[in-house]
Amino acid sequence: MSNLPADKQLDRVRQSDMKVRQKLDSPKKISGWNVRKSNDGYYRCYRKIKSKVHCIYIGKDFNKGKILSRIAEKERYLGLSMS
Repeated sequence: MSNLPADKQLDRVRQSDMKVRQKLDSPKKISGWNVRKSNDGYYRCYRKIKSKVHCIYIGKDFNKGKILSRIAEKERYLGLSMS
């Protein structure tokens, strides 16, 4: 452990946390789902439905056709699709 006071250590942790957050891409909205690229390099979609966050794994490439098909599949599974 370092010899820094507790408040200085907390500031250092907060600064490193902000650096991690800044590395994330800004979210994009597709069909009501937020699409994000995380630190591990994979795209995922997120959406809150009935107070629960649902996630869809997309993969390494941002392919809008693939994203739309995965969203449609998940919405059918959840019973949200109108067709």
